[in-house]
Amino acid sequence: MSSHARDRAYWYVNVAAAAGSGLKIWQAPGKVLDAREFTPVGATQPKKTDVLVVAATNAETLGAKNVAWIQSDWFTALAQRRFHLIASNPPYVAAGDKHLTQGDVRFEPAIALSPGPSGLEALEIIVTQSLIHLHPGGWLLLEHGHDQAQSVRKLLRARGYDNITSERDIAGIERISYGQAPG
Repeated sequence: MSSHARDRAYWYVNVAAAAGSGLKIWQAPGKVLDAREFTPVGATQPKKTDVLVVAATNAETLGAKNVAWIQSDWFTALAQRRFHLIASNPPYVAAGDKHLTQGDVRFEPAIALSPGPSGLEALEIIVTQSLIHLHPGGWLLLEHGHDQAQSVRKLLRARGYDNITSERDIAGIERISYGQAPG
């Protein structure tokens, strides 16, 4: 890797399991932070290329630049690559949750919404594997369910993250938790 590439701000955003459009991810680099490289990764369905096609089409429509699309099962295709920020909106609804049968989500593929019985399965994988891919002091941001903030903070704490906190959405519900990698 060139010294120029090492000096760039690297981002990894996990576009989770069959997660539709990728529209949410474009808010971070374009409006909140100055990303020089932004790397969304389609996850958990390594043979499901249509997810990346839809997200890439939306990115192009929105004018996103410097995007590297990588198809991966979570972090497996990233080798030893490191990032300053990993943000993820993974599946987090518990299997059998009544919300899976209500509103628009009932038309979504189950794997895009529910990783398993507790709803925390994907979050556990991301919290654990992100430490390998974050620079010291890098940040992990996670969207989670309306009742999962305490559990996600506990996961982050158990893996040694620092500066752990949760943020409330417009309805006052803790929906985003984040922590900083040690170092």
